[in-house]
Amino acid sequence: MKTLACLVFMIGTTAFGQQQEKIQVKFDCTCVDPVAARYATAMRDVLAKSPRYVETYLSKDPAKDGGDYWNISVVSLPVNSDDNAAALSIVFKIGNTYINHLVQVCGTNKVEGCADDTIAQMDSTIASLRESISRAWDAAAKQSASSPPPAGPTLPVYTPPERKYEPSSSPTKH
Repeated sequence: MKTLACLVFMIGTTAFGQQQEKIQVKFDCTCVDPVAARYATAMRDVLAKSPRYVETYLSKDPAKDGGDYWNISVVSLPVNSDDNAAALSIVFKIGNTYINHLVQVCGTNKVEGCADDTIAQMDSTIASLRESISRAWDAAAKQSASSPPPAGPTLPVYTPPERKYEPSSSPTKH
């Protein structure tokens, strides 16, 4: 239940009639090749300009930070020896909870577009989560409004066989 509450908080509160604050995003990139390093810079620029997200700098331990933020973790590999493209493995998490994954190949002249695509994928992921949570809330509301759930199956009650005590007809000697 705590995870569901965290998800509701993290995907925004506009569905509940409140003003939506910017969503905190921790971005970390293990980007050792030149193209991926440029992608990391472009991602930070996109986050800085975003009307929906704000980059946050937290420790690597969501248990210490409360886990109330989105985490975009990127690992890159150069595609060729010319260093003109990188393969990016992008994981979206809330704290340490896996939500979605994306793989991109990004060319040296497309790093800004790749960063925009990453944010677009995050937007899509958040919209999908909002829809799933809304359906879950609706289903829970319908179930609680209907009659109580039927009782589970009844187990047969064990009744031991009757024992009849019949005194012996002859007295016993000790």
